[in-house]
Amino acid sequence: MSRKQIISPSSKFSFLDFREVYKYRQLLVSLAVRDIKVKYAQTYIGVFWVVLQPIITILLLSFVFQKIVGVATAGVPAFLYILSGYWAWSYFSNVVAGAGDAVISSQDMIQKIYFPKLTLPLSKAVSALVDTAIVLAILFLLMLYYKYPVSTNIFYFPLAMIATVLCGFSIGTWISAITVRYRDFRFITPFLLQLGLFVTPVAYPIDQVPEQYHFIYFLNPMVGIIEFCRWSLLSVGSLGVSVFYSAIVIFVLFISSLFYFGKVEKIMADII
Repeated sequence: MSRKQIISPSSKFSFLDFREVYKYRQLLVSLAVRDIKVKYAQTYIGVFWVVLQPIITILLLSFVFQKIVGVATAGVPAFLYILSGYWAWSYFSNVVAGAGDAVISSQDMIQKIYFPKLTLPLSKAVSALVDTAIVLAILFLLMLYYKYPVSTNIFYFPLAMIATVLCGFSIGTWISAITVRYRDFRFITPFLLQLGLFVTPVAYPIDQVPEQYHFIYFLNPMVGIIEFCRWSLLSVGSLGVSVFYSAIVIFVLFISSLFYFGKVEKIMADII
């Protein structure tokens, strides 16, 4: 007589249990490696694009905000100032864009086998670290080129990295769950990310934003993260209220994304 094994959540809130994700860590690594290979498969310039893309973007931002608008960069070379914030935005946008399509593109696997679906957006957060490491290497090389002194706040930089990863993963998890129900988000998300680059202080300081809009502006969690990055890397600015806002928003996004994703996960195979 054949035996059937039924796999079900161990508790009502099992989606918050990362031990299950840890059990499937090999799958997580495989998904992340697959994303990296697919990204550069059959490309002519390959990894060189990781270097070329941020350089082109930063040149355009520098031309618009420094040459045309005339935004000051607190005595820091414009290229270095922008890159110190762009690396975080680049990671964030890559994770959110990838996570938004992660579940939909894996629908065959979801319908055939069991695994914690949280590994899908999480794999995007892991694979995006490769590109980010390259961009950060360019940043530190530029600091040597400009002979810019290493900030004494550099020891706080790992916290900025952790905050960036959590922010990208949290919003990416939200988007991946919402996209299962509303496929329009596959097209809306790239558009919102394009707008987000200009409403985030990647190429300009916060003091360029009128003070009466700060309350709304600081609800963008990447605002405080980028200010934290510049403070820890270049000793520019200070740890103001924007960082406090970002910490609260990221915490709320992280917890709520796990709850909502867990709710959608229960019916994911049926509606995907």
